[in-house]
Amino acid sequence: MVPGITSAAQDVSLRSDARKVATLAAPIVASNLLMWLSGFAGMYMLSRLGPETLAGLGMANQIVMMVVILVLGITTGTMALVARARGAGDAAAASHILRQSLLLALLQSVVIGLAGIALAPWLLRGLGAEGAAAEAGTLYLRILLVGLLATTLDFTLASTLRGVGDSMTPLRINTAIMALNVAGSALLIFGPGPFPALGIAGAAAGNIGARAVGVAWLWARLRGGRSGFQWQPGSWAPDLGIVKRILNVGVPSAVEAFVRSGSSMALMAVVARTGPGTAAVAAHTVGLQMEMFSRMPSIGIGTAATALVGQRMGAGDSASAERVGWLASAMGVALLALLALLGLAMLLVAGPLSRMFSDDPATAGLTADYMRTLALAQPLYGLGMVVAGALRGGGDTRFPMWSAIVGGWLFMIPAAWLLGVHLGWGPRAVWLVQALNYAVFAGLLTWRFRAGRWKEIRV
Repeated sequence: MVPGITSAAQDVSLRSDARKVATLAAPIVASNLLMWLSGFAGMYMLSRLGPETLAGLGMANQIVMMVVILVLGITTGTMALVARARGAGDAAAASHILRQSLLLALLQSVVIGLAGIALAPWLLRGLGAEGAAAEAGTLYLRILLVGLLATTLDFTLASTLRGVGDSMTPLRINTAIMALNVAGSALLIFGPGPFPALGIAGAAAGNIGARAVGVAWLWARLRGGRSGFQWQPGSWAPDLGIVKRILNVGVPSAVEAFVRSGSSMALMAVVARTGPGTAAVAAHTVGLQMEMFSRMPSIGIGTAATALVGQRMGAGDSASAERVGWLASAMGVALLALLALLGLAMLLVAGPLSRMFSDDPATAGLTADYMRTLALAQPLYGLGMVVAGALRGGGDTRFPMWSAIVGGWLFMIPAAWLLGVHLGWGPRAVWLVQALNYAVFAGLLTWRFRAGRWKEIRV
């Protein structure tokens, strides 16, 4: 039974909350699926250019993931505060929060973009990239960082809409954007007809162009007031009080994202230093992309939990916030059977899938090993994602940050290096440690939500 639900008289409220979680989560899951399909298609197209290009893409994507998740960490503050303003019925406050968030997005894009462009070759070498893989990864990364503003604005505007309970508008826009991304990337990668064959640079250019179209579309929807967000005019001057509130919630999430993505980058570097080298990195790249598919339902429910818990806290109803948080977590647990089936499917089709992306026997074999090792650990990751979303909605973003530090840096990286590199057990041992880290992640966050201290946090 979900904690806090003890009476049959609450069944109607429980069913209503379940519908709200599902209604908000389903479009988010669909949006994530579209993003995954887009990434899958791009990876497949670039795999036709050889294992060096695929390895360069994988290493560059580790850095891109760190940047993107860092951006999403900041937009967590936006989403949580907009949700509270919505719960309090204050449209002017929600608009003011959005304006300040857009200013933060601009500043963030300039600082991170310039630093990343300058440091790109060193970052990739730090991950173990060499030769053609390093050149391809550097080119891809620099182009994406030039267009980073489009990505930060896209995520900020979409998070604002989800904060007021509208996840359908981002889904509709993402559907068109991802189709544009895949089509544009295909034309620019291979260069049919009058289009130039830009290779990996074409994939990056297609991504940025599609994001820019999405930003214009999202902004028009927000200003039009047709998506549950009532735009109110006001000052664009920096408001340090609001900025501080956004950062109080967002910075711990950003640090968590940075730590988690950093540990993922470090794990890639550990994989690169195992015996198979480039083949292991290429396998890790494909395996991560496949793994993301099974995470999508829990990511969607976790995001819905953030919005709904935040709205209930904004309305001053902490008991209802706790109830919807546990309900979302219970719904996430109910997905464990589905995730287990997906994990079993990954076990059964690992071999054929691995051969889709590489004709190199070493790369294909290691890709299958990755998917078999991580397959059945996906339910634990999913549970952790939902509970973390509920905690963020309540304003408790610091504990997920510390859990990322403990799990990623105090456990996963040292253990992976010891087993995979120092003892010479290879990439399979690294991936086993990665699976065990999911259990650490889920256990810490579930314990924290049950403790209930998040209800006392003021944002």
